Amino acid sequence: MGQLALESVVQSVNELPSLPQVALEVMRLTRDPDTTARELNDVICQDQAITANMLRLANSAYYGFPRLIGTVGEAVVLLGFQTVRSIVLTAALGDTLSKEVKAYSLEKGELWKHSMGVATAGRMIAKRAGYKYQDLAYTAGLLHDVGKIVLADYLEEYCTEVLEKVRTEEVCFSDAELEILGIDHAQTGGEVAKKWNFPAEIVEAITLHHNPDLAVQDPKLTSITHIADIMCTVIGVGIGVDGLLQQASAHAVEILGLDEMVLEEIISDLIDVFTEEENAN
Repeated sequence: MGQLALESVVQSVNELPSLPQVALEVMRLTRDPDTTARELNDVICQDQAITANMLRLANSAYYGFPRLIGTVGEAVVLLGFQTVRSIVLTAALGDTLSKEVKAYSLEKGELWKHSMGVATAGRMIAKRAGYKYQDLAYTAGLLHDVGKIVLADYLEEYCTEVLEKVRTEEVCFSDAELEILGIDHAQTGGEVAKKWNFPAEIVEAITLHHNPDLAVQDPKLTSITHIADIMCTVIGVGIGVDGLLQQASAHAVEILGLDEMVLEEIISDLIDVFTEEENAN
């Protein structure tokens, strides 16, 4: 089954739609040091749906900005290019990540909630660990489970077999996926990130978010994504059947130089964000 599934999954990834044009243009512009705030504003405003979602997100608890942001122009000036890039990407992927993913026992909106949780936790961990590229940590967290959307179709047929392996052999869900399907959701997500032309370090963080010890491109980013995922699983944010038997890598914690007290503080801050967001909706 393995190799056949692998080829089929890669084919399915190739059939995925590209990111919306506005999101691609924003990603390009925010990497160019000569881009002006006006140029960025003009591109974002071309897409009404992304604009509306972006402003809703900018004013959500996930970002915790102290004053109301009313326009795209304000968002660009007040939040900065990196944060705006993260928010536009999130706005563009909202519909994709909000789908029900039956094979993983994720109801409509659950994958979105988990993805936002891991993105937010990733940004918090990056800040506390002194990792410079907080927007990369956010993006890797947002996309870490995007492979589930592609792999779900294949998993439905083999789900009982995968769960049986998890239960009887006490292996984690992604290891069981790999053995039975020939690919797991993390590797599939890495293929999606490649198709969408994300940088190599984000592809690696997604591909290895369950195996951070194997990272070579940017071990810190992969470790951040791994710990953020575990944190959201621990507090029960959007977890499906694959939350079973996940364990944090001691190596990842060590690389980031975070002690138990700091990790507990981040979890506490994360719970506050989710409580505030739940109360706002």
